[in-house]
Amino acid sequence: MAEDLIQLRREAVRAVVAASQLCVAVQAQLVSSDSIAKKDSSPVTVADYAAQVPPSHSLSPRGRPW
Repeated sequence: MAEDLIQLRREAVRAVVAASQLCVAVQAQLVSSDSIAKKDSSPVTVADYAAQVPPSHSLSPRGRPW
């Protein structure tokens, strides 16, 4: 049981790091000085949705008890 929790924690940390790196990449590529002033905040929305993918994928049930 303890090993399962340790593995889950490792995967969760990797997923959060991947999500953070993805948000930084989206921000670097989609947000410029022009788009920051826009009323449409679509780059933020794209990053928000993109940030959900790594944790969802990494922590999805794959025959695990959690």
